[in-house]
Amino acid sequence: AWTAWKAGVRGKLGILADAMRGEVYPALYMLVDEGPERQFEREHVVKAAVALDEWRQAADWDQVQLTGDGLVRYGKLLGEDETARCVERDLWWPSGEGLLLAHAAGDGDPARVLPIYTRLSDAEENERKRLGLAESAQSEITGVADELAGRHLQFRPMGAADAEGTSALEAACFEGVGHEAWTPGMFLSELGEDVAAPRSWWVAHDDGKLLGLAGGMVVDGDVQILDVAVDPAHRREGIARKLLSHVSYDAQMLGCTTASLEVEDGNEGAIALYNALGFTEAGRRRGYYGVGKDAIVMTAPLPLVLPVDNASPEPTAAEQRVWPLPAPGRSEGERAEIERRRLVLAIESSCDETAVAIIDADGNMLANQVSTQIDFHARFGGVVPE
Repeated sequence: AWTAWKAGVRGKLGILADAMRGEVYPALYMLVDEGPERQFEREHVVKAAVALDEWRQAADWDQVQLTGDGLVRYGKLLGEDETARCVERDLWWPSGEGLLLAHAAGDGDPARVLPIYTRLSDAEENERKRLGLAESAQSEITGVADELAGRHLQFRPMGAADAEGTSALEAACFEGVGHEAWTPGMFLSELGEDVAAPRSWWVAHDDGKLLGLAGGMVVDGDVQILDVAVDPAHRREGIARKLLSHVSYDAQMLGCTTASLEVEDGNEGAIALYNALGFTEAGRRRGYYGVGKDAIVMTAPLPLVLPVDNASPEPTAAEQRVWPLPAPGRSEGERAEIERRRLVLAIESSCDETAVAIIDADGNMLANQVSTQIDFHARFGGVVPE
């Protein structure tokens, strides 16, 4: 829209941006002298023919000009009069200049030029089907799948470096109950190459802090859940459910059709969670956790029952920040030091990581930050290049 506006296009503009898989991102704008004015409620993806049929219902359709790279693939769906209303072909693609114009026209908030994902990737959709997950409850409301709304909390396979942290988390979670906390050595032995049966261990973390863990062992088509622990301050946030979804998914890939676990009788919160996931009581082990402390044996078929929370969409913690940011205050001495050092901002990006660093003229690295998607891609075995 901004690219067309910069080229002098005015009036109503319909954009058909190619979304692949026979679909487009449709968007309507009114281009006035001040810039494009949004005429649609939310981002969504539909078949190209559906988007055009919806637009054709409007009384002023004969005045709508058309643009977007979707016209390359779906221009054959247009009538002769509609084709005549397409803007110059060179304007069909978004440009870096257009992005900067959109950014400058607002309040300068960088969140306004972040990409909005209206659907999951193919890999995520396939995983959702394998896990038996329900349709995202909020996608019809927000246009964004639940899994993409809370990127601050990350899930990844457990590594050897997590042994101390997971042991401390386990001790804090099970303090005062019959369950004996795992030691760092026990976690390390689970991750070793010489284990007799396949294992799956996952952790949840937020900004580097471990919030939860779960693990299982595959035995004769059954995944035996060995441990589940979530930071007491972060319970009832769906973390245990998501951890178990990863463990059970790995188990399904290894041919498992059932899951089993033991939980201390009286641990009502955990029992309620397992019931919700499809586990039912299959037996008891008297005194398993000590005198008078029985273990309830529970089993469930795979895939587990993994409902999507139906709560109203709320901003995630990562989205809640003050803007504009307060201007940094620097003393004259600090300004002189900055000038003397001749600071350089270095930016490097690959397909799944972006790094920024501040380096002085002498080659000293003063700051370095990496934004990575490695944890996110771990579920699928890495990046799918295409």
